[in-house]
Amino acid sequence: FISHNGDDTYMLIRNSDDMIVDTFGMLGADPGRAFTVCGDTTATQDHTLIRKSSISTGNPNWATQIGTDAASCEWIILPRNDFSNGAYHTCVLPQSTLFISEVMEGSSNNKAVEIYNPMGSAVMLSGYMLGKTVNGGSMVEYNMTFAAGLMIAGGGTYTVCNSRIATTYQPQCDILSSFISHNGDDVYMIIEIASDSILDTFGALGPDVGSAFSVCGDARATQDNTLVRKPSVVRGNPDWSMQNGTNASNCEWLIRPLNDFTNGGEHACVRPTGTLFFSEMMEGSSYNKAIEIYNAMQVTVSLSGYTLGKTVNGGFTVEYNFSFLANATISPGGTYTLCSNRIDMVNQAQCNNLT
Repeated sequence: FISHNGDDTYMLIRNSDDMIVDTFGMLGADPGRAFTVCGDTTATQDHTLIRKSSISTGNPNWATQIGTDAASCEWIILPRNDFSNGAYHTCVLPQSTLFISEVMEGSSNNKAVEIYNPMGSAVMLSGYMLGKTVNGGSMVEYNMTFAAGLMIAGGGTYTVCNSRIATTYQPQCDILSSFISHNGDDVYMIIEIASDSILDTFGALGPDVGSAFSVCGDARATQDNTLVRKPSVVRGNPDWSMQNGTNASNCEWLIRPLNDFTNGGEHACVRPTGTLFFSEMMEGSSYNKAIEIYNAMQVTVSLSGYTLGKTVNGGFTVEYNFSFLANATISPGGTYTLCSNRIDMVNQAQCNNLT
């Protein structure tokens, strides 16, 4: 089954819903001798391609995999017959950081800032401080530090509220402080003390914006509203222009009414999970052909739930299918490599299945 040239396409298909989880190549007209990848028009011919370590999920859209140059594509191109990475793969999942998960800019003294820990382990808050700039400014004007030994549990929050917040909200506060006093044009930042780096921001340093910052296309979003970070956000973002977006779909926030603190003291965060994906493809001389599948999930996966599809020399439908053995599995962070049944002996030790 593993027999291909540079213009052939493989697809990893999940049987339960017939979904293409990942692809190498693209259905359609024959591209000629090879598919262009990373700007190299001969990339898939007489080369080995390995997925970049930053990739943690399959991508059924080949056009967004291939990019236009080495920086924008998902692959690294290696020389012909290079199988030095066969049977293992490095995948670096995105690292989470503390971030601001909720800001209440309510009436009177109903003000609060909530910090969330999306990581799997507790974090010591004394290694961080909360910075603030009022009515515009190019630098942090005020800082709030945290008590030594103060921790946020993994998946937990720490909520700092104005010292005169309404009593109805106080059970959702971890600490009352006069530091939390703001209007719609003020900025908060989470700063890592050791590196003096801003991990997350609410608002942007610079000239005073007037009454409020625009968020999700709402020009007055940060005034007289509560803003809650979307569950899809898993790390801080020091670039406010990448947070606030232009509409409800492309921003990182949900806008709630004045004095809404129903989510105070808790936060929902849904960490992205990896998938199976193609991590290496060897299109070498003669029968030196191989395809490697990587498991970026946190559980062992049975390959019997998947099918490997193939289309040769162009085509608009899957022409050939390969079913995995019932006992074929991939452990978390592991690989499963299918090789041509006539691959060179020197490469066979890196193969799980000769086919």
